[in-house]
Amino acid sequence: MCGGGGGGGGGQDVFAAAQADQKRRDEEDRVAQQARDVQADADAKSVAARANYNANMGTAIKGAYGTGEGYFKRRGLTADPGYINEIINSITRKVPDLDTNPQQYYNEDAFAGGVSNFENQQRQKYNADVGTTFAPGFERSLIPDTAADSVVNSILGEQRGAATKALDFNKARGLLNDTGYGEATRAIGGQAAAGTSTLRNLANSVLGVDRQHLLDIRGEAGDAASNYGFGQPAPDLGGYRTRKYASKHGSRRY
Repeated sequence: MCGGGGGGGGGQDVFAAAQADQKRRDEEDRVAQQARDVQADADAKSVAARANYNANMGTAIKGAYGTGEGYFKRRGLTADPGYINEIINSITRKVPDLDTNPQQYYNEDAFAGGVSNFENQQRQKYNADVGTTFAPGFERSLIPDTAADSVVNSILGEQRGAATKALDFNKARGLLNDTGYGEATRAIGGQAAAGTSTLRNLANSVLGVDRQHLLDIRGEAGDAASNYGFGQPAPDLGGYRTRKYASKHGSRRY
């Protein structure tokens, strides 16, 4: 009798354990289903947000072209379809993903920024070209200190030759003895040295004027590059190069 009672108690324990296990599995299933429902809801919202974003982007991009045309028209610029689309593509790349109001980014300020970026890029390019054409020290390379040597030497040679000829004439007539002739010759040499210094200073002054003229051309080219504006023709840097070499080769003094 006692043994049978013990067996009944053991069956109850097994049944209770099975019920507990089933309850645990049911709870796990409930939690798992709840997680699936939450994920499904999130996925649905994500799909809806993506669809809404794509629709809004399509509307924004479609209207952006008209905004770009209006901006160019108000600035008195020719509306270049290719460049308007380039700016639109640039704006599109910066719109935050899934933004609920992408149209706000396609405004005239964005087109103004695109034009400004283009102008700056072109100005940098043109200024780099100016820097290559008119490298630092170019004016001295084109007009070196030796540029006036021939003129200076010619003037000195003529003056010294005339003075020496006069001495030789006076000596031949007996108006100068050897001592006087020697002194006079040394005096001419001293005067030649002083004359060389004076002529060099004058020549350097002339060279400085011509070098400044070259620097002025470089300044004009730099201004043209820095002041480039959208829709304007590119600066005629070739014309400045022509003027540079014309100034060097067409000098009026040497």
